[in-house]
Amino acid sequence: MIVVLVALLGFAAWYVIKAGGKTKDDYGASGSPSSLATQKYTDTAKLYSLSYPVVWKVSYPAYAKDGGDADIAEPDWTKTSRPVTITPAIGQKDNSVLIQTGCEAFSIAKVKARADKFHTQTEATISGYRTIHDELNFKGDAETYLDDTYALEHDGHCIYLTYRVRHHHPMSGTDFDDSKNRPGFEAIVQSIRFL
Repeated sequence: MIVVLVALLGFAAWYVIKAGGKTKDDYGASGSPSSLATQKYTDTAKLYSLSYPVVWKVSYPAYAKDGGDADIAEPDWTKTSRPVTITPAIGQKDNSVLIQTGCEAFSIAKVKARADKFHTQTEATISGYRTIHDELNFKGDAETYLDDTYALEHDGHCIYLTYRVRHHHPMSGTDFDDSKNRPGFEAIVQSIRFL
């Protein structure tokens, strides 16, 4: 009995050291860590930086050299902002925050032009930057989804962040609600800094 007790205590000590003392409560149900558990990301063209939960994963959409569309030449990422995705640690597989730049496609005016019965739009200032928040709550006969989008502008530059909060489409077998990750997405938006 004593051997079993010592083994259990040894395992518990190893687990605490290996996990860095962090528990599920440190990350919350969504995998969103506390304010101290973030990591900084700086855009490839040095247009902006942001902080994201350290347990989330940064990746890039594929281009020609990465096995993407061979007809599109890969830009010089030191001169052009590379689109980036940040995926929560817990939640729907492959459901990520997508971050893109460029006022020709992602300006506040372009987002506002999408307004219809499914869009709820609110203008605000976030971190001193002009912002529009767009919630697309689409409800069709065969599909429903909620997309949460922010467009931020500063000094002629635009950043666009979007996250699919929930999606139901029986014909494709898609049915998820990632609302638990929305606070992590909101924290990313709040952390944006133009450089």
